Amino acid sequence: CQSVVRQIIARREFEALWHANREWAATKIRSVWLGYVVRLDYAIAVSNIITCQSVVRQIIARREFEALWHANREWAATKIRSVWLGYVVRLDYAIAVSNIITCQSVVRQ
Repeated sequence: CQSVVRQIIARREFEALWHANREWAATKIRSVWLGYVVRLDYAIAVSNIITCQSVVRQIIARREFEALWHANREWAATKIRSVWLGYVVRLDYAIAVSNIITCQSVVRQ
């Protein structure tokens, strides 16, 4: 009789420990899973933020490049115009000097 009672008590203690261990294991599994999900969500969020920043930086860089490109084209056009006008003015001056020398030589004869 006493051994049967001890057996029942031992079985109850074992079942209580077994249920406690199962609950602890379930809690541990749940916490590990939630930690994994949170870390994965964080990594995806960081990746998305980096992608958005990259796109915004590309847009800004493209705008700056286009502004610089237009300014460079304007500078190049102005330079070409000034070089051409300088050439034309020097050519006109050389022709005028040549004409003056020709007129002077005709007058002196």
